[in-house]
Parts: sequence; C-alpha cells; structure tokens
Amino acid sequence: LLKILHDRNKNLKLKGVDMCGEELALAKARMSDGVVDLFQLEAQNLTAINNASIDIVLCHWALTLMDPIAPVLKEVNRILSSNGKFAALVNGPMNTAPGYSDVFNLIYKYVQTKLPNYGEIDLGDPRIRSTKSLKHLVSEAFPDAKVSIENNVVSMVGPVAEVSETAAGFFYASFILPPHLRKTMLSNLSDLLSVSKKEGRFVMPISRLIVKK
Repeated sequence: LLKILHDRNKNLKLKGVDMCGEELALAKARMSDGVVDLFQLEAQNLTAINNASIDIVLCHWALTLMDPIAPVLKEVNRILSSNGKFAALVNGPMNTAPGYSDVFNLIYKYVQTKLPNYGEIDLGDPRIRSTKSLKHLVSEAFPDAKVSIENNVVSMVGPVAEVSETAAGFFYASFILPPHLRKTMLSNLSDLLSVSKKEGRFVMPISRLIVKK
C-alpha cells in the first residue's frame, strides 16, 4: 500500500505502522530508499505519532482483526488533523455478493472436519462485520465527524484454478488445512466457481468506511 501511494505521488510524507517486525522488514525492503517512516506499534497505542499530525489514515482490511477496537478508533481520532480523513476497507455483508456464502461454507466444512470448533470465536470485534454496528461504533469514536459506509463487491475472473487459489487466500481458515486436504478443497472450490471449462469467477463483499472530521 505504501509503495502504491509513493508511486502515485512522490511528494507524500508517508508513515507505516504494523505490530509485526517481519511485515515491517518486508515494507522496508520494498521502500528501500528511506522515503517512508516505519513504526512497530499496536494500533491501540500509536505513541510515536503526534496529536493532529496526520491528514489521512488508511487501513486496508485490518480493522476486522483488531480487538479491542475502541482504543484503535480513539488513537486514529487523536492523530488526525482537524480536517483529516480516515478510510478503511472491511468485510461487507455476505448477502451482497452472490455465491460468497457458498465459498465460505465450503472452506469451513473442510476445516471443521479437522478442527470441529474452528470458527466459534471470530478474530477481532464482531461489530466490525455489521454495517449498522460498525457505523454506530465509529460514530461514537468520532462524534463530530461525518461517517459513511459504502457497500460494494469485488469480482475476479480468470483461469479457474488461479481464481480458486486466490479466493481461498481471503479466508484464514484455508491455511490451516494440511496439503492433501487443501488440494481436495481447492478442487471442489474450482467446481463451485467455474463458469466454463477453464474460467472461474469469484465475488466478494467489501465495505468502505470513510470518516471526515
């Protein structure tokens, strides 16, 4: 994400935050010219970033993993400038993307054959997964800001094996499967996603949260 932003506008002053040292090492290698400041921090405690010092905060599909979430939103509010914006991508409502729930159920069926209790506890705060509760949660953290949530879908079309592999990669559960079971799951997923002998299509729900102070 930092690389994309830098390539679009080399005058941007960019900061990257992650709690994982390995992820930051990858970012540093990709942005080796030192044009980005990188910080190893938890999102609940962005101590190295000053109050009202950031114009735009972007969060790409990470809010759904964070718990507790309220301190994260409080910190984003703290570091944003008076006219700052916060934008985040999160999972959208499952019923907005035809066939998505079938993909979800197929992958989880295989995982639960090995781990029957998998999925009983979600990663992150479940309020992020509902448009209504997400908007209420964010509005509490940003009481004077304009909060909007746009629901949409992302679709991908291509060789069915590649589409199936990519689709499975959006589900953490798929990485738990042993190789032989993963291979069988991907074969069945290819059957589910195929629209012709060679082509497959996957549709995924997404929501874009936008906060304008």
